Amino acid sequence: ARTPARTLWPLAGWIAGSLVMWGGFGFVAALGLLQLSFDWRQLVAGGLLFVAGLVASVSLHNRAYAYAGQRRAAVLLRSTCAWGPFAIGVLGAWISRMPDPDVVVPRLIEGYDDASLIVVVAVVVVLSLVRLSTTLLRLPTALRHAFADQERIARLRATGVRHSGVISVDQVCYSWIHDEPQVRGTVRFDSPSRGATVGLRTSTGR
Repeated sequence: ARTPARTLWPLAGWIAGSLVMWGGFGFVAALGLLQLSFDWRQLVAGGLLFVAGLVASVSLHNRAYAYAGQRRAAVLLRSTCAWGPFAIGVLGAWISRMPDPDVVVPRLIEGYDDASLIVVVAVVVVLSLVRLSTTLLRLPTALRHAFADQERIARLRATGVRHSGVISVDQVCYSWIHDEPQVRGTVRFDSPSRGATVGLRTSTGR
């Protein structure tokens, strides 16, 4: 029998990979904007970190979904491990190249592009931190719910009684959970002779 998920430790390697890649990308991208130029090494590093971050995020999402059993928890974990280090990386670049407000504000008023780019970086920092805070607030609840469901399923498998049954689809909901359509159906058991209404999601091929 499968051991219920209780901690994120089995995903630590993928979480660490996502943190490093997105943090590095945020730092390199923001540093280039603040310097008002990108040399070829920064462009290559930024591109590689971005692609590696996407790969790490997709891999983390898939493994978290398979491990925790709930897509909502996987999506929030993926978002937290991308937006968090990205915001920290951008903030780190901002601190390392701290613009002087006495210089930036007059140039911004006069319409210089370099001042506008500095403002763009500041806006990115704020938006990234806002996005991070929303995912961080929702992630613990999603993980607790997913882990509680894992425990409940394990308990049912250990102490429950199996009955054969047939699922019939009663209604197609025309709503989707990510890329999977939702349906409403009924499970009818041979013994005891009763049914249960269920909500399901299925593949598009079905």
